[in-house]
Amino acid sequence: MDIYLDFEATQFKENIIAIGAYCSRGSFDCLVKPPKGDKVTNFISKLTGITSEMAKNALSIDEAFWDLYDWIHSITQDNFGGPTFFHVFGNMDKIFLKNTANFCKTEFVKTFIENLAESLIDDSKAVCQYFHMKNIGVYKALRFFEPDIPEQDHDPLNDAIALQNLMFHINFAKPLEECPFEQKPVIKKEPPKKFHIIATKKGQEKKIFTLPDKAYNWVYAEVLKTNPQATRKTVHKNLKKALAYNSKYLGWKWRKEYI
Repeated sequence: MDIYLDFEATQFKENIIAIGAYCSRGSFDCLVKPPKGDKVTNFISKLTGITSEMAKNALSIDEAFWDLYDWIHSITQDNFGGPTFFHVFGNMDKIFLKNTANFCKTEFVKTFIENLAESLIDDSKAVCQYFHMKNIGVYKALRFFEPDIPEQDHDPLNDAIALQNLMFHINFAKPLEECPFEQKPVIKKEPPKKFHIIATKKGQEKKIFTLPDKAYNWVYAEVLKTNPQATRKTVHKNLKKALAYNSKYLGWKWRKEYI
């Protein structure tokens, strides 16, 4: 049996505040009260529609995940020993679960959450492979098959259903030979130009450093002779500035000579 999951979490500490689960035998969703010291920010409220007051009055972590466990057990107990697969999209849900498990008061529930986190199947890899893309969202991918679907509202149950629908299409659709979406052209960056560092000083033989680190190390050693408290960071900063302006440092004039 395949069960599709999605979780919403707080903004900074990333603790779960909503659970959505869907499979062919039914669905499950509930709000979760964030642990003490965490809160629902305005950003998350605008994104998900979950307010601080809603989260405050939600089920505790232990209650919510015990209910999820009971729901999973109820729909899989007559599965005749067949495996159950838990699907998510991306790696964030695993992080949310692991963070939230740390605040469980019931050892059984904590173990359930940790085991669930380790058993997740990340469907984003299969979706990206199907569309020949490095990254793509669930709703953009699903809209390829169902153009009239509504915009994502970040309701975890709706997102779980969307993922189930998307994977149904991908599992039964004819493979694509190329990406069907217009993609931004890849701009190839020019490799950095190679250069030597040249130091000149009247009455002294010109110094040529074939690698920047050699120049930095030489300058640092010279500075330490008169200033043992000097830091490598400061010396590097001063030499970098001298190279940028072809100016003097330690009585030497510094420049780059490109090759």
